[in-house]
This record gives sequence, C-alpha cells and structure tokens, in this order.
Amino acid sequence: MKPMNLLMTALFALSIASPSMAQVMSASSSNISDDMHKAMVSALKQQKEGLGMRVLSVEDGQHVLSGGNGRYIIKGNLTDLWDGVSNTGTMKETLPTLPPMVNPSRFFVNIGNPKGEKVLVFLKSNCSMCDTVFDVLSSPIYRDKYSFDIMLLSNDEKSKLAAEYVYCADDQIDALETLLANPQASFNQNDSCAVDTPALTTKAAMAMNIRALPMVHIKSQSLSIIGDPSAFL
Repeated sequence: MKPMNLLMTALFALSIASPSMAQVMSASSSNISDDMHKAMVSALKQQKEGLGMRVLSVEDGQHVLSGGNGRYIIKGNLTDLWDGVSNTGTMKETLPTLPPMVNPSRFFVNIGNPKGEKVLVFLKSNCSMCDTVFDVLSSPIYRDKYSFDIMLLSNDEKSKLAAEYVYCADDQIDALETLLANPQASFNQNDSCAVDTPALTTKAAMAMNIRALPMVHIKSQSLSIIGDPSAFL
C-alpha cells in the first residue's frame, strides 16, 4: 500500500473508532488489506465526514439523511458545530492522541512561549466565536504564558483556502501571523502545495474527537473549552 493511502487509512480508522478501539487500530493499521482500504474510502465518499450518515438530498431547506444500513431515514435541520458555537462551555476530558506513525506535529503550528504551559487550539478562520480565540492568540500576555499548538480546520471553501494558506507556506508561523492579523482575508487557491496536511486535518481532528469549534484544550488540567477561552486562561 502506498504511504499516503496508509496514512489516510490510519486516520480514517481512528476517526470512526472509540478511544480504546483507536489504540488497537493504530497499532495494527499496517495490516489493513487493499480491499479493506478501498471499502473504507468508498464508504467515506458517501457520507459527510464525521456525520456517520449519508445525505440523500436537501428538500425545502431540510436534510434527508439515511442510516448506515439504509433502514432509517431522517429529515430535519443539519447543524455542523464546526461552524462555531454561540455559548461557551467546558468539559473535563483527556483528548485521544494521534499515533506517531502519522507524525502528529505536522497538524499543528506552534506559537507562544516554548517553555509555557501547553495548550491545544482547534479552530477555523470563519467560525462563530473563533474571533475570541484569535484575540487570545494575538495577545502578548497569553503568548508569554502559554505554548499554543494550533490546528486549522475547514468545512467550507473560505476556511479551506485559509488553512491551505498556512499549511502550504514555506514559513507556517509567518503565514499564521498573517491570518491572525486578518482572519477574514480572502486567500487564493494554492495549486502547488508541497504537503498533504490540509487534506488530512479533518480526519486528524475527528480522530481526536473534536466535536465543536472553536475549542481550546489545556492539557495539564484535562480541560476542554468550547467557545471563548479567555476566562479560563
């Protein structure tokens, strides 16, 4: 199996597994057959990533969804919490970690104090309440106190171009600084990206159980903050 296919298979397997199952699958992913890989990719193409159901159609502004085996049909409003939240909440949890084989550091851009307290940040350029996180990341006070590992996600064309702008840059930190200065800027399509990171971040985030944006996770406290993190930093 090609290295890229193996990497995508490992991330996909992690993204659909429970935390305990994910550990098992990450250790044995190199034994996945070509037929199994093709079946995974085929299933993924038929559904929205992270939804677990197929979108059959949109009727009168409502989504018609089908369960995995096609037995159940649901019609209603579909809300993607990666579009952002309207209220801030917290949760005590330990986030699943990505296995070494996928090179986890590739998904994060680090800024702040290298010796500071480690904080994971998950956001996209245009989600609701993401502006509060951009303010935190731009603050010299917070940068002096924390070491921020930032994963840029996307679920629409604008946020996709913004994520590609950062991940495909020769200097990712400088590109991130440009995005922080103007999150709503328009970025051009990058047709010569030297890395495949933008295409894999969604699967990496799903494997880490990132359910809503923006999300900040303080590792030392096992604390996840969804929404505005400023009151907890």
